[in-house]
Amino acid sequence: MQPVVYVHLDTLVCSERSRNHFQGACRLLPSRKIMLNSELIGQTFQFANEQPVTQARIEAYRQATAAPAQDNSPEAPPMMAALFAYGALTAPLFEPNLKADLMRLVHASQEMTWRSPFYAGDILSAQSRIAVIEAQRTGELLQIDIEVDNQSGERVCDIRSGLFIRTPRPKGLHTKTVVAEDRAALQEKLQAFRQSPLLFEESVVVSMQNAILYAEVSGDHNPIHLSEEAAKMAGLPGVILHQMCTMAFAHHAALRYKDARSEALLTLSANFARPVLIGDTLKIEARGTKLFVTNQDDTVVLKAHLLFAPEKK
Repeated sequence: MQPVVYVHLDTLVCSERSRNHFQGACRLLPSRKIMLNSELIGQTFQFANEQPVTQARIEAYRQATAAPAQDNSPEAPPMMAALFAYGALTAPLFEPNLKADLMRLVHASQEMTWRSPFYAGDILSAQSRIAVIEAQRTGELLQIDIEVDNQSGERVCDIRSGLFIRTPRPKGLHTKTVVAEDRAALQEKLQAFRQSPLLFEESVVVSMQNAILYAEVSGDHNPIHLSEEAAKMAGLPGVILHQMCTMAFAHHAALRYKDARSEALLTLSANFARPVLIGDTLKIEARGTKLFVTNQDDTVVLKAHLLFAPEKK
């Protein structure tokens, strides 16, 4: 019997202790030969042409991600488009000719640009394209672009996902030192960021309920989000929250700053820095066009750029 492999936007059950060991070491290693099949650049993948948007799922998503209250409005939270893109994101990963090692795959970044709102009763479809395959010093970057459309062919959202396929850790590499230097540099960026005027700030306490509800509404039941035992077997200190739920917290905070107007935020581009653990207290702060999410230790877990719609005169 083959083991179940969970592929998601965070890390895999059989992942190593931290993707930062590889990301932080990038500048020390020579470039490596591309193992992914670059001939697949430009290939498209269609997935689930008929994905209904239901009011029940909208409400479940709002509850899971602490979305702005909308009094049972049929308009879906914009970040919810990620749920309908998930199948299109994973479809290329199971293409045998791509030769992707799923056991070493992590999600490094996510950019979402919203084109039009969507509502309960809409039918969404998603198509993905392998846009970039690029050698990195500790692995390979796989960029997948996704288009989410409604039943009329109107574009709802453009998504750009940056996935990273890690190479095995080289012998003799002192990764702890490298990771410490990399994290210190990120913390320095945080301090520089805090020199600018504050736009908004929010706090969120992450509960197990967030993880359970997000797993139900997204269909992502990777046990690292639900089981302490599974998370520790994967080398994690405990159950971690879905990265897209963390990104949703940031998105919703930005919308609340704009009086919960869904059209106010055009693009959110995020880089995932550290896992978010159940019980963490997150601080979301935005200054200028930048946004940082930190935990109770003031450690950066997500950094992002915001593009707001121009104010109407």
